[in-house]
Amino acid sequence: GALAGFAEGAQRIAAARGSLNAIASDFTAKVNAVQAQGRDLNGTAGAPLFATGATPTDIAVSLTDPRGIAAAGPTGGARDASNLAALQTARSSNGFEARTTNLIAGNAAALEQRKVVADAQGAIRDGAVSSLASASGVDLDSEAVDLLRFQQAYQASSRVIQTARDTLQTILDLR
Repeated sequence: GALAGFAEGAQRIAAARGSLNAIASDFTAKVNAVQAQGRDLNGTAGAPLFATGATPTDIAVSLTDPRGIAAAGPTGGARDASNLAALQTARSSNGFEARTTNLIAGNAAALEQRKVVADAQGAIRDGAVSSLASASGVDLDSEAVDLLRFQQAYQASSRVIQTARDTLQTILDLR
């Protein structure tokens, strides 16, 4: 059971990682493509905004000069913002945010399902333990209470015997 759970968890993590890598790759490629189509304040083609590392989710901002943002379209002037509109269109039409939300919601739903199953299995286990205890006739709580009661009775009896012994000794000493 536990090994199967670990295996299923590993598969789910690998699938989520693959989906996240695809979203990150698509995002950086699309943003860099839109950036390359535009012109910056100097009139040159836009340099890539993002650079990726060893994995697609290892994203770094590669453009450090704000003058390098290619806001203008390929034929626009310095005050043209048509490439920014193209960036907004790419953001909404490619569904990066929706895909990310769906990935997170899907993982959250699967986690909640596993939690419900775990709670149900815990209740089943608790019921089985209770049934076993009632079938065996031994209730550890009542046995502990009885043990304490008998211990207190023994201590009280011991005091009564000690008091009787002391009284008898006192009587014998009076003669």
